Amino acid sequence: MDTPEVHGLADAFVDDAFVDALVEHIAAALPSERSQWPPAWPEEAEAALLDAVFSARATYGTPRTGVRRVIESWRCHRGTRLDDISALADFADTPDRLAEILGNRQRVPGNYTTKAEATALAAAGLVHAGIDTSRKLADGQGAWSVITAIPGLGTTTWETFVLRLGLIGPRTLERSRLCACSSRRQPDRRNRSPSPMPWSCWPAPRRRPTSIRQRC
Repeated sequence: MDTPEVHGLADAFVDDAFVDALVEHIAAALPSERSQWPPAWPEEAEAALLDAVFSARATYGTPRTGVRRVIESWRCHRGTRLDDISALADFADTPDRLAEILGNRQRVPGNYTTKAEATALAAAGLVHAGIDTSRKLADGQGAWSVITAIPGLGTTTWETFVLRLGLIGPRTLERSRLCACSSRRQPDRRNRSPSPMPWSCWPAPRRRPTSIRQRC
């Protein structure tokens, strides 16, 4: 299976009209109260990995419950910025201890193992691949190959991981384009004809990449 292509934000949204349409659509279609929405974790690869694994088939929760509680428990344990994946990889042989620290013993889809163990195994694989911090996410193929090789994890886990670090995977990009297209198709308040769809509304071609492009 080909590795999905990942874009930096500037690469993904190259059309100003597309960005304007997407922002307008979000403002009109989604509630203004967004305090419980999933946050991003810029330059915090540990938090992004925990988020990606523990959000699968789970309630995201408030800052004190659900996924964010898991990340906060880990942050309290670490006592520092969460951008050293080797700290999670250290629990690959003692996943029960990690589950205890995180206060969560949920299991991955398919019931293969706990999410804590899957996180530790993914972290160990990333470290082995030379991806131990957010700054080393230069090889999309490497991160994708590692994460999707863990039973119970998959492409959605990988895409959530890179998204929380500020990168756009193919599914997210396609959905964003569809949202913008939907907005473009609606006539404005003065009943004018809808604007034509820009080229960027169409799904991006899925090519095998050589690297992640991060130009934000």
